[in-house]
Amino acid sequence: MSNEYIALRKITVGTAANDSSHTDAEPAEDQQTATDGNHLAKDSTEEIHLLSADQVTVSIKTPNSSARSSVSSHGSATPAGDRLQEGQTSPAVQSKTRKVLSDLNAVVVWRLRLWMVITLIFALIIFVIVLSLILCSVLYVDEDEKFDRASFTVPRLFKGTLRLVNQNFTAALLSSDSPESLALSENLREQLSKVFSSSPALGRFFNSAGTSSFSNGSVIASYWLKFMLPPDQGELVQYTLSREMVRGILRQQLYDQELHPQDPLYIDPTLVQMEVATQ
Repeated sequence: MSNEYIALRKITVGTAANDSSHTDAEPAEDQQTATDGNHLAKDSTEEIHLLSADQVTVSIKTPNSSARSSVSSHGSATPAGDRLQEGQTSPAVQSKTRKVLSDLNAVVVWRLRLWMVITLIFALIIFVIVLSLILCSVLYVDEDEKFDRASFTVPRLFKGTLRLVNQNFTAALLSSDSPESLALSENLREQLSKVFSSSPALGRFFNSAGTSSFSNGSVIASYWLKFMLPPDQGELVQYTLSREMVRGILRQQLYDQELHPQDPLYIDPTLVQMEVATQ
């Protein structure tokens, strides 16, 4: 009996010990689980903090930085020239610019720098050109303008008729001594003299002009022209002072006249008659 009691007692004590060990192990496991949970929570918190920092960094980046980050995230390399912002120059260009400026500021002669020498050369070229133009305009003499009127001794005469389409013929114009005839004659003389004295081709040879009479039919004025030629007038008579040339110049000047067609002194260019006169 005592032996069975002792065996039963041992079994009871062993069972109690096992229960006790299980009870003690459970808090340990709970503590371990709590510790692991704390570590996981801490890691999660750190990841949240890191993720927030990355998001803040991304949010403050410029569009160009975002583009570069996107390209870098795909593993492609961005060329250095593409990373330059608008308005910026590459280092190579900046280096060349600095080199050119350095060369221009280099001292060439005495204290003169290269840019000063270049400026002086251009200024000297401009000065020489301007001086040459001034000297040419002052010293140039047209050979055709060198003539002596005293040597023009051979006369050449022309005569013809002009029609003053706006003049009313009166009996006073029949007398060359009447005031009306003298006034109209003087006006025509001045007009003809102005035409030929201002002509580049005939002005040097022109001597005088006048009227001889007036007749009816509006008013038809008979006029004469006198030119003086040098002794060797062969080509002048044939070309410059031919009847066709003189008549053509007179008609052209009358076409260009400033008088209104209704003016009393208006001469009809189409009715100009001319012929070579003799002494």
